[in-house]
Amino acid sequence: MPRIAVNLLLALLLIGWTAPLRADPTDLGKSSIIDQNWIIDGTLDERYRTASTGRTDQVYTNDLELDVQHPITLHDIRQGTVFLQEMLETPPDEPGPSRTALRLGEAYASYRLPILTETDSTAYIKVGQFPIAAGLTAVYDTHLQIMQNLYDEGLGVRVDSGVGVDGRFYGVLDYKASATTGVGPDRYSSGPRVVAFRLGHLFATDVGAFNVGGSLLAGELPVTTINPNTFYSPSLPSSGYVNPTYGYVQKSRMIGDGQWTYKGYTLRGEAMSGADGDNSVYGYYLDGEYRFAPGLTAVAYRKFWDYGIGNSTSSDNAGGINIDYGNNFSIRGLYEERLDTPNNAQPFKSQLRHLFTIQALARF
Repeated sequence: MPRIAVNLLLALLLIGWTAPLRADPTDLGKSSIIDQNWIIDGTLDERYRTASTGRTDQVYTNDLELDVQHPITLHDIRQGTVFLQEMLETPPDEPGPSRTALRLGEAYASYRLPILTETDSTAYIKVGQFPIAAGLTAVYDTHLQIMQNLYDEGLGVRVDSGVGVDGRFYGVLDYKASATTGVGPDRYSSGPRVVAFRLGHLFATDVGAFNVGGSLLAGELPVTTINPNTFYSPSLPSSGYVNPTYGYVQKSRMIGDGQWTYKGYTLRGEAMSGADGDNSVYGYYLDGEYRFAPGLTAVAYRKFWDYGIGNSTSSDNAGGINIDYGNNFSIRGLYEERLDTPNNAQPFKSQLRHLFTIQALARF
């Protein structure tokens, strides 16, 4: 049976199995499996990509995902959440049939701590696998987007295992902190090796809503570099699974991030600098969205990263359009021009790739 047919059959089976279990995520009382508090959602992210180099003209399942939530309550008041994210994924640039894998993405339990409750402050402790508390990665989930922010090149991880604390100070400042292993999800490592902290502020003005933040990070993380054989820049799958091909290095980061939303416009960005061992690194990410008609959004992206070794850099310019059919189905098209330069490469050894991706995203 052709692979696309197998993918569609799996999607139909999963939709059929979860259809009677669907729930409105804003109302815990509307769904039930064992009791009245389960929330179950599914996602199918199917893509077609043509590229000037590498794996070309292929259809692949980027993510077939099942998300399960259950609230933790005390005296009939919600105090926390148990969250589990199971993913079947096929990263497009991993060689061989082994690239198809069933993996855990985020998987954690969170609970509200009974401290400073009289000051309009909150504190939630989180244990398990969750996004690292640094930059846009801490506040903006991109795992179902075609374009990613700087975590691929700049950090080497998105989801990591450990302990985190997040909440608000006096109803004004948002904070997130994490102490994690630095090896990514679905891997074991003794003790935390990475600490990160983000402090942010969300506020509204007459010219839109702003969410700005600053982050610090230090610890041992995977080495990120351009593959000397394929000339591909680092790329993590939707689950955030890490394959530490080049080992680990001590990293430090300072990150500023921000988001602005006004009517049909949205702008996001982050700037990151620091060191990988003795090498200084830096980069930035920008994206913009303009909703020019109901269900139609134009998008543009720019990303750059300097690896701090020789003249090795990665840059990506992209533009496209999103078509949304309600909240449960989207078609996205994105054209990218990606330039990757390995360490000490001559100009003719740089890899310029033209990619066009069509994404069909279904939520159920």
